[in-house]
Amino acid sequence: MKRLHAWLLRISLCLVAVVTNHHLHAQPWQRIATDNFGITLVDDHTIVIVGAYGKVLRSTDGGVRWMQPYSGTYNDICAVARLQGSILVAVGDSGTILRSSDAGATWTAGSSGVNTRLWSVSFPSPKVGYACGAGGTILRTIDSGKTWSRQGSTVSRTLRHIAFPNASEGVAVGDSGTIVRTTNGGADWNAVPSGTNQWLYSVRFANERYGLAVGNHGITLGTSDGGSTWTSFNADTIGYRFMGAVWLFDTVHAVVVGDRINDSKIAQSSDGGRTWSWNTDFNAEETWALYNDVVFRDSLHGFTVGIQASVMATDDGGATWRTISYTPFNTPTLESLLDISFVDRDTGMVLFGNAYLRTTDGGATWNDLHVLNLGNNLISTQFLASNRGLLSGAYDQMFVSTNQGLTWDYAHNVIDPPALQFWAMNFSDANFGVCSASNLVYFTNDGGNNWHGAPIPGLTGVDSGLVFAVDAVRPGIAFVTASRWVKDSVAATSHEVLFKTLDTGANWQRVLDRPGYNSLKRSFFLDAQHGFVGGNNGIIYHTDNGGDMWDSVATGAPGPVSDIRFFNDKVGYAVTFKGAILSTSDGGRIWQREYPWPPQPSDSTQPFYRVNMLPDRQTILVTGNSLLLRKVLPQPLPADVENNMTGVAGDAMRMSVAPNPAHNVAIIRLFNAGGSGAVFHLYNTIGEEMSGVVKPQVASATGATLAEIDCIALPSGIYYVVAEAMGYRVMSMLTIVR
Repeated sequence: MKRLHAWLLRISLCLVAVVTNHHLHAQPWQRIATDNFGITLVDDHTIVIVGAYGKVLRSTDGGVRWMQPYSGTYNDICAVARLQGSILVAVGDSGTILRSSDAGATWTAGSSGVNTRLWSVSFPSPKVGYACGAGGTILRTIDSGKTWSRQGSTVSRTLRHIAFPNASEGVAVGDSGTIVRTTNGGADWNAVPSGTNQWLYSVRFANERYGLAVGNHGITLGTSDGGSTWTSFNADTIGYRFMGAVWLFDTVHAVVVGDRINDSKIAQSSDGGRTWSWNTDFNAEETWALYNDVVFRDSLHGFTVGIQASVMATDDGGATWRTISYTPFNTPTLESLLDISFVDRDTGMVLFGNAYLRTTDGGATWNDLHVLNLGNNLISTQFLASNRGLLSGAYDQMFVSTNQGLTWDYAHNVIDPPALQFWAMNFSDANFGVCSASNLVYFTNDGGNNWHGAPIPGLTGVDSGLVFAVDAVRPGIAFVTASRWVKDSVAATSHEVLFKTLDTGANWQRVLDRPGYNSLKRSFFLDAQHGFVGGNNGIIYHTDNGGDMWDSVATGAPGPVSDIRFFNDKVGYAVTFKGAILSTSDGGRIWQREYPWPPQPSDSTQPFYRVNMLPDRQTILVTGNSLLLRKVLPQPLPADVENNMTGVAGDAMRMSVAPNPAHNVAIIRLFNAGGSGAVFHLYNTIGEEMSGVVKPQVASATGATLAEIDCIALPSGIYYVVAEAMGYRVMSMLTIVR
């Protein structure tokens, strides 16, 4: 489990396997479970979905398991199209153009020449393609999306979808009933009367002549002459707020998706779009979703995507649909993602409100929603073994699952004395756990089968208080953070306190006590001596003697530090209530901001609650208010990182880089490197070595080996300094601010 390593001997070492391979590729933080905007099918098995905040989802097994490759942008990606083979082009906000040559596994950014939102992209041939967007923008490419030129659309209203029934003729539709058409491959575009002022969101053709356009309030327009003229078939006849996308199998059969008031979101037509019948086989929770795009592989198999990470599939031409992904994080009462736990690298669950969601693909998609209707929020969950998990809630509620969270059974008579309100739960191993409830702490030594309460002196009687967070270090040893009210004859003063027990609650020691309320959040201890606790204003407190003495690190991050977790004795992460993610690679001496990067000029209103690593030791998840973020490390993180050098403690090789952050120059100091022969490298976060910026080392009067980093030519960001000497490597993060 947790192991002790002397604080002053910790080497600035983050990922041994990464450094050994001289490849420090680290995927940036990505939002997951965000809205989906567009979808394309590459082949019978490969599906690519794009969405909000630069989201790309990719499946290579027909939608069973999903991956989230890094797109290289945090802009919304609104649409994606397949050119031929494995070549894809995606477009989005701020003129975003992305191109993939490996079916969406990796992406490179292109230049559109515009800064407006691009809503749609279409390729009538492998070389020639078109994109449309805000302000009447229409772009054209003749080299498979590598370069783009702007065309005159003759309109200024936003164009939201574009389609080409053949290489010469194309139609784009948009706001206020706008329709433009070309008959010469985009050389000229002319406005076409639509007969409506409703916004049009989608246009598709069954052949070169017959097509449909759909939009707000259920408006459906049809054309039989390639888009030269349009006829209104119906308006609001099926109660749609809007029709987001249409698909035509032929001139008779069609499917439309969108948002119908409190009912189905998908309808079918068997008369070419003149009338629609809708599917009512939907779960009640899914009526919060709305759908933005639809695509079919053949007459039977199709997919639709929408907001709240919605993905649905059909195998019968749209008559019935099954849910692949759905995350209603921003629906009423289901907002705060309070806790998260994983059985293995694939299967896990996240709690929010009185419900939870499960994932079976490492968090890429969440599709198994359970509402327990307890009347109060679920608080904490933890899986202790491959099948066994615990779930705590309010009012003496403890639940047990033996099937990886598929179902939960109420655990009767396991809490002694009964608890009024659970706040937190934490286990050091499969047997020893701690749970907080009001002013009591409960312990278990048998994996949660039985819990016994232990009162904490100072939180009962005259000086009452509440326990907020618990940290089970190892059997018998635990730390808890609490608030207590110290009363005198005049008033009561609130104190924030950290308590320690070494004997399963028989005795308690107050190791930190100061005026304040609830600014000390969750603690994390490597063992009974070495630990951390988060405070206000981005401050992280550290002790290496069990709490007798504390030092602090001012991280500069906004807001209280809400959670701290170390995943070995060097690498740790912390999150704040003001939307910041921090990391350390030297055991907590220096903390770097990883998200948002670059730092925002004002504090975020999006709080983060928990940071956790999946059992694969490679994937890190952060939960927040209606928010999940994920980062995938380049290699699994070693459970313990040690310096294998022999000799006394003072001989351990260590490195410092200052100033940090740096602007023009940073100085590397390598201590105990055995004299000359040290080699230095500088890498960016995608593993590229920055050649020519580290100047030859010189010896200092103190015996340290020095090197100088020329930062002037480097852009702002996070870099990794690697030093090699005597067969060992150490690493430190460097932040450059331009």
